[in-house]
Amino acid sequence: MSTHQQLFQQTHKVLQVKAVDGDRGIKNDIKYSITGGPEHLFGINEDTGLVYSKAMIDRESADARNGAFILEITAMEVVKTGGKGLSISTEVTVIIEDVNDEIPKFKSESYVAEISENAQKNTPVTFLGQNMIPEVFDHDQGTNGTFKLFLEGDDNMFEVTPSMGINDATFMIRVKDQNRIDFEQTKVINFTIVAKEVSKKGEETRASVTIYVRDQNDNPPQFLAKKYEVTIPENIKAGAIIAKIKADDKDSGYFGTEGIRYTAITGPISSALVLNNLTGVLTMGDTAFRFDKEHISSHYLMVEARDEEGLGNRNTVELIINLEDVNDNHPIFRRDYYESFIQENSPTFTNPLIVEATDADENGTENSEVRYRILRGDQYGNFTIDSLSGEIKPNGVLDYELLPGDAQTKMYNMTVRAFDLGSPSLWSDVSVMVYIRDQNDNAPLFPVLDYKVTIPEDTPGGTPVIQVNAKDKDGSSPNNQIVYRIQTGAKDKFVINPETGMISISQGANLDLDL
Repeated sequence: MSTHQQLFQQTHKVLQVKAVDGDRGIKNDIKYSITGGPEHLFGINEDTGLVYSKAMIDRESADARNGAFILEITAMEVVKTGGKGLSISTEVTVIIEDVNDEIPKFKSESYVAEISENAQKNTPVTFLGQNMIPEVFDHDQGTNGTFKLFLEGDDNMFEVTPSMGINDATFMIRVKDQNRIDFEQTKVINFTIVAKEVSKKGEETRASVTIYVRDQNDNPPQFLAKKYEVTIPENIKAGAIIAKIKADDKDSGYFGTEGIRYTAITGPISSALVLNNLTGVLTMGDTAFRFDKEHISSHYLMVEARDEEGLGNRNTVELIINLEDVNDNHPIFRRDYYESFIQENSPTFTNPLIVEATDADENGTENSEVRYRILRGDQYGNFTIDSLSGEIKPNGVLDYELLPGDAQTKMYNMTVRAFDLGSPSLWSDVSVMVYIRDQNDNAPLFPVLDYKVTIPEDTPGGTPVIQVNAKDKDGSSPNNQIVYRIQTGAKDKFVINPETGMISISQGANLDLDL
């Protein structure tokens, strides 16, 4: 066995072997040869048995066994007749002393790995590809083959274990600061892994490391508004757009905005609405439900969004639907009809005549503002109506006798319209009956001021003399009924029929002028 320093030069003397011929008296020459082992590295002087090196010797080469080379050397005697004699072989072990001629080497020039975001501390990265072999080696012996492993440029996010190796080591890169592994902040992390000898020479090798952060569904959808508030007309049609809800998600792919689905809308009227789960557009459904601002002016709902195509994280946002009043209510009179009485020659009704209508549209808007007018039934313009209050008054005193008709009580049957100021305007009509009461405002009138007749003085009692006839312009009974009586001058000689106005001679009357 011979020990030599690594990397000695070609033709360097290694050792010398010697064989002795056991024959007595006859000593044949002995020839030496290498019959086994790395003959390309070692040679032998066939005459002297001196073993020498033929090439640079590397302790870490594949021909060495733990830094040793094993040679088989054969010694053969040479018979003087020229033939081959007996031979013997021996094994020679050449141990190569180590020198620091190796540097640490990674089995891959670069490494590509991945790690899930939010991975817990000490979670190892996963190397990608069959060629990514996380090993480093240095075949030097002892201190020369001892190296430390560390990372550079990772911003203290990762660590490598083990931190030291001898000859070879399978290493692991694992998470050191879990709070820094965030796909939304950093998608790719690049740094360097270093293997450096601990010897004074301190040779080192570097390999680049690229780590892809794999996204996890760790962010819920975020709506673009804290709440959505819209105003729509109360008579919105089926299919019309009510609101557009929009959310995004910091995650990637289906974990992120691409995978958002608008999955639900909740609230008292949700069944009447249609939510597009892909676009977030909310439309009016084709149902019997209709909005009515006069009943409920605002509706409150919740819209839900989920990522991962509707299966992942969820978030909700409030949706307020305010209704804009539409002129969809007619004015409604408080009564089915109105009536009142007025005396002729009176400037006012017996009781005030006021029509009143209400409009259920939004208070304070033109849609609920009501105005009044007389539509028909007052062809002579005898009445006016206050367009705001609805109070009906006569234009002046009425003369019963000048009014058309012959009824005991004359009547106006008017139609009054209540209309709002919306666009288009809506209206309702009501009947208003005004009864005119006759007054005894006309005295009976004789067609002539004087009646004259001549009769014989012996005309017997009971004889009709003359009939007077008076007219009364009042239009109703009893105001126009006439009763006759003799006021003066009859001296009991004449009587008058109160109904017919016939003047006759009183019974037993003496008409003699001489008496």
